[in-house]
Amino acid sequence: MLGYLEFPNWNPVVIDLTWLLPNAALRWYGLTYVISFAFGYAALWFMQKRGYLRIAADDVVNYMIVGVIGVFAGGRLGEILFYQFDYTFLSDQPWSERLVNVFRVWDGGMSFHGGLIGVTLAVLLFSRYRRQNFFNVMDGCTQFMPFGIACVRFGNFVGGDLYGRVITDEAGRAIYDGSRLPWYAMKFPTDPEALTLIARQVPSDTWRDHSPLPVAPDVWARVEPFVPGRYPSQLLQMLLEGLLLWFTLIFFRRYCRKPGMLASLLCVFYGVYRFPVEFLREPDPHLNPSAEGLSNFSARVLHALQLTMGQALCVGLILFGLVMFFYCWRSNRSGTPYSDDELRMRAFTKKAAPQGAASLAKP
Repeated sequence: MLGYLEFPNWNPVVIDLTWLLPNAALRWYGLTYVISFAFGYAALWFMQKRGYLRIAADDVVNYMIVGVIGVFAGGRLGEILFYQFDYTFLSDQPWSERLVNVFRVWDGGMSFHGGLIGVTLAVLLFSRYRRQNFFNVMDGCTQFMPFGIACVRFGNFVGGDLYGRVITDEAGRAIYDGSRLPWYAMKFPTDPEALTLIARQVPSDTWRDHSPLPVAPDVWARVEPFVPGRYPSQLLQMLLEGLLLWFTLIFFRRYCRKPGMLASLLCVFYGVYRFPVEFLREPDPHLNPSAEGLSNFSARVLHALQLTMGQALCVGLILFGLVMFFYCWRSNRSGTPYSDDELRMRAFTKKAAPQGAASLAKP
C-alpha cells in the first residue's frame, strides 16, 4: 500500500481537435479557464440583476470580454516582466527571438499577478469609457475570481506543473522510497528531477517532451522508484488562494459598504494566503533565492531579499491592497455606499423593480 498520495494520472487532453488543426486540443488547463469565465459571466449577470452591480445589463458581456483580454494579455506580460525579465531585457539573445518569446504561452505560461493587473487596467479603461463606477465593477469581479483561481490551480495539478518542493530527510537528501514519505507527499510523473533517470529506463517514444501523461501502469511501476516525493502545492493553493479566499470574501462582503473595499481585501488576503505556500512550492530554477552561483539580476535581488518571486509580488500586493482599502474606506470618491438591499443582493426584486433599475445608473 502506498504511503503517499497517488497522482490522478489523467490524460491532459480532454478533447482532441487534431481533426480541426494540427496539434490542436482542449486540455484540462484550458478547460479550467473556460469553466472560470463561464462561471464569471453567470456571477456578473446575477449581481447585475440583483442590483449589486451598477451597470447596464448589456454591459455584462462587454465586461467579460474586456476581462478575458485583460487576463491573457496581463498574465503573459506579467510572466515576461516578473519571471523572464533577464532573458527578455538583459540577455544577449537577438531581439527578434526575445520578442517571439513573448507569444510563447507554453513557455512559462502566465502570471496571476500579471493577470490581476491586466484585468484591473482593462476594467478601469472600459468603465471610464462607459462612465461607470470602476470600484463597483471590481467588487463584482472580486466575488468570482477565487473560484477561477481554484479551477486553474486544479488544472495545474492535473497537468503536473507548478509542483511543490522535494521532501527531504534529516540529512537534506530527497526521499524516493514511497514507504518513507509522509501521507501528504506526491510523486509527479512530469518531475524534471527524475527525467534523466527515467529516460534510461523507458523508450524515448514512451517518455518524451516532458509530458508523459497518462502513464501506463507497467511503465509507472518501472520509473516510480526514480521519482522523488514532493509537496502537492497546487492542491494547497487551490484550497487557500481559491476556496478559503472565496469564503473569506463572502464573509467580509456584508461589511464592505464603500465600493472598492472588497476588491482591496482580495489583494490583501490573496497575498496573505499565498505567501506561506511559497515555502512549499518549487521556485523557478533561475529565480531560486536559496540557490548558489546565480548570476542573473532578478535572482540576485531575490537572494538579497530572501524571498521567492511569488512572495515578493505578494508583499507588494498586500501593501497595495491595504492602501486602497483605507482610501476607499475614508474617501467618498470611490462611489455611493452600498445599501443594505444591495449588500444582500435583494435590491432588484419584483416588488422593488423600479428602484432597483434606477439604482443601476448610480456610480
